[in-house]
Amino acid sequence: MKKALIIYLISIIAMTTFLSGCNSELKSEELLNVLGDKLELSSEMIELSAREDIIKIDCIQPGLYTENLRVILYSLSKQKQLCEVDLGEDAWNTGLTNDGFYAISLLRQEIVVYGLNGSEISRQKITDAGDSWAFGILNESADYLLFGHSRNAQIIRYSLKDGKQTVVGKFTGYIAELGCRDNKFYLHNAEGELLRIGIDDEAMESVYYDPAIRLHTKDYGIGTVDTSFLAVSAQSRYKTDYVQMTSIDEIELAAYQHGFATLVSTHDNDLLRIYDISKKDVLEVPINARVQQVVFRDEDTLLISAKDESGKNLLYYCNLSKAEITPMAFQAESSARSNSVSGISEQSLETIHVQNGTLIKNVPVIAQMPSYPTGCESVSAVMALRFAGEHVSVDEFIDNHLEKSSNFYFSNGKKYGPNPWEHFIGNPRSKASYGCMAPVIERALKSYLGNEKRVLNTTGMTLDELCREYIDNGIPVMVWTSINMIDTYPSNTWTLADGKTYTWTANEHCMVLIGYDEQNYYFNDPYKGKQVKFGKLLSQKRSETFERQSLIVLSNK
Repeated sequence: MKKALIIYLISIIAMTTFLSGCNSELKSEELLNVLGDKLELSSEMIELSAREDIIKIDCIQPGLYTENLRVILYSLSKQKQLCEVDLGEDAWNTGLTNDGFYAISLLRQEIVVYGLNGSEISRQKITDAGDSWAFGILNESADYLLFGHSRNAQIIRYSLKDGKQTVVGKFTGYIAELGCRDNKFYLHNAEGELLRIGIDDEAMESVYYDPAIRLHTKDYGIGTVDTSFLAVSAQSRYKTDYVQMTSIDEIELAAYQHGFATLVSTHDNDLLRIYDISKKDVLEVPINARVQQVVFRDEDTLLISAKDESGKNLLYYCNLSKAEITPMAFQAESSARSNSVSGISEQSLETIHVQNGTLIKNVPVIAQMPSYPTGCESVSAVMALRFAGEHVSVDEFIDNHLEKSSNFYFSNGKKYGPNPWEHFIGNPRSKASYGCMAPVIERALKSYLGNEKRVLNTTGMTLDELCREYIDNGIPVMVWTSINMIDTYPSNTWTLADGKTYTWTANEHCMVLIGYDEQNYYFNDPYKGKQVKFGKLLSQKRSETFERQSLIVLSNK
């Protein structure tokens, strides 16, 4: 039986608002309450969502295209946990309803609706809408389903009352669900487009399209233009605001009806900035932990999930209008905590045989979002280092060993810039950066290890050759591919110091190859923060695009 665990408030962090690019009076308030110092949530990932008084906390243990999921509902007004539901392993989409929450099994095409107390209200298996779903969302009253059919790329609205299906659009490549508001579903795609579908609409509506947008929500789309944040309203396509950045290394994290929040990561801690577009002021909230997610419950309440140095999950409550102490009560997980380094369990080397292949177990998974939006190469390197027995953080690797350059300049009408084969271009903590190629990470690995023999540059080998030579022997491999294996294309061009012209290949990505079977390769993907698989032919094609770049870190044993 699980023991009840009360979370004690351990500190209230004072913070001072300040003016940056906005005309507003300075003021000072106590804003942040730490809610999770005693919280024993050993799940690798925590995802938050909120609706009115209710907070939903998804405790996720990621796996290959599936996750083990446990859902907690908490009432802010009652200051107590309402329920805890262990959903088990599947490919899940969850969300809040008017009276509880729902869980959609994408593998079984089954929808389960739960009440606020965790009791099962309804369970419905959809047998007439195909067997391959990319995503699924319910509306607030849980009587309409919107899902994406993976095989024919159709977006379908399905009435749970009478089974009526309506094809409202199609999608290509990456698409993500943002949830439902006022019986309207929201999606966004990789092209920077926000899509909206009502329960009575015959076709989906394009709310806005802007490739500069990197953060999409039901309130604002947020991107960057030069030294300003671009804020495009999700409710009124004609409303666009430009807000001066406080610093160029800010990452857009969350948005609400009056503004948005950004993250600045330093070596010691994280700093949230909350921009109020209407009032034209900026609040700063320092957090002595690594922020994972930020959610606005309303215009005054900010919910934050973070990890401390040991990798323990913490929850924060931030009142943006007044100081407020709001302790929360949770139940401890029944599973024992394992020894970890920054949240990654230390486990023994082991490979398992799958059909016509091999899968390396226990390669740590580290998510690059939100702290390292362009840091896939560094995060992959740290995954490889930790598997090889090294105790190193991503911050240490980036700050002390990665060679970086942002030296762009104009001379005689030409734009000059750094070489991605010699430096990481930009800062991995900023979305306004590019990336780097294998020799840069190779030098950083050798710098950290102080032993060149433990780093192998295996560039030129095919994925099949890497699997036979290294995966079969329990050694994971860093490989250069594309994000989600999507198409690449030539983007920005500049001149290198030697006078040669260089063109960056968009969607460049780095992952850790951990296994294969007859049809697929398996990777630890820092972009998704979990293990994924992609078809062999497509993976090989993307590897060829980046000249079959790959690196290996050998164990210290």
